[in-house]
Amino acid sequence: MKGSYLNSYTIREIAQINVGRDLVEKSFSKEQTSTHIYPVYSNTIENKGLYGFYDFEEYPANSLTVVGRGAGLGTAFPRAKGFGAIGRLLVQRWSHSSEQEFLIFKWNL
Repeated sequence: MKGSYLNSYTIREIAQINVGRDLVEKSFSKEQTSTHIYPVYSNTIENKGLYGFYDFEEYPANSLTVVGRGAGLGTAFPRAKGFGAIGRLLVQRWSHSSEQEFLIFKWNL
């Protein structure tokens, strides 16, 4: 549209998308400890997906997770701290934080 100030982008142009993997059992604890400080999120909406804790950061802070199957399919949660992801949980990292707030809103419509 001539004179338009809006630009169109694909998700790929503004975000990186990954899928959770199998649980790294040697680095996992059901409880948070002094070494297991990074939340591990699973593919569910119960308890906002919290499954346990890792002793390493798999994904950086300011990411978004999206339930990829089952109950809650398509529900998005912002992740303010580093974390791990298991199962078919989608992980999205944005190139600009302002885009994250908008896309969380769009995912959860």
